Amino acid sequence: MYDVTFQAVILAKQIPIDHYYVLHLNKDYIRSGELDLTSLFIAEDISDKVKALMPEVELLRGEALRVAQQTDPDQAEHCLSPKECPFPALCHAELPDFSIYDIPRFTKIKKLQLLESRILAAKFPAGSFSLI
Repeated sequence: MYDVTFQAVILAKQIPIDHYYVLHLNKDYIRSGELDLTSLFIAEDISDKVKALMPEVELLRGEALRVAQQTDPDQAEHCLSPKECPFPALCHAELPDFSIYDIPRFTKIKKLQLLESRILAAKFPAGSFSLI
């Protein structure tokens, strides 16, 4: 939804658009003979969802541009939710299976302190956990 909304925000600056659609493969389609593209895809009207997200995406767009223009990646605020990251291999390549992000009720400050010490991994020896 965010991808379509981002595209809509950009296009809306140049072209008035009333409706937004996303195409899905029709899981019930069975090909017999020539490929029937009108039956292969289902067009879902997502206009209301896109229009509702536009203000948020407009704000996020500005922040994304600010971060993208930084020359040093360490200048960007560190992501504290890598499990939700769209690019974990890029941003969190060294993240172990069980990390400091998986520890319940760990504060942002504590996570940042551990990151500064280059501590990412956590393990559970005999019912408790330790940082390694």
